[in-house]
Amino acid sequence: MNMNIINQHAQKGALLIVSMMLLFVLTLLGVTSVSTSSLEGRMATNFQHKTILFQIVESALSDALIMGDPDITTNPNYDAANDLMITALSKGVGDLTTALTDNSQKFNTIRNTTVNTNTLIVLMAQSPCGGASFSSGGSGGIICYAYEFRSTATHNSTNTNETHIQGVERTGPGY
Repeated sequence: MNMNIINQHAQKGALLIVSMMLLFVLTLLGVTSVSTSSLEGRMATNFQHKTILFQIVESALSDALIMGDPDITTNPNYDAANDLMITALSKGVGDLTTALTDNSQKFNTIRNTTVNTNTLIVLMAQSPCGGASFSSGGSGGIICYAYEFRSTATHNSTNTNETHIQGVERTGPGY
């Protein structure tokens, strides 16, 4: 009968230590899951901002390209005086000062904050177009003008930005 008697003095405090360790492990798991879900929320918000800024930048590039299109069928309001490609051409190759800045709030779609857009138009190169000639007017043949359009949108409150670069080529008479 003495073999079945549990020694109570040897068991004092063991349950407390085991339960405290389990509580500590569960607390660590809870804190880790809360911080992970918080990070995932910020990542989802950032992805949403980047997606909206992507659309805004594409729209700004499209607006700049249409504004510089002298074809009356696609751009009935074309005005050579406001054509930024002509302005960039007059400034020369590599000049970085021809920009179309739209700081209006027409793209004010992200949580009532302002998104600024800026489209930079740079003449990258000009050279004679191979195999082409121009017989009336200018004596220089046909020239190919290579432009680079850089459009950037910035979400002011989160400082998120998106930039797209697109190359455009326009031909014209050489002088």
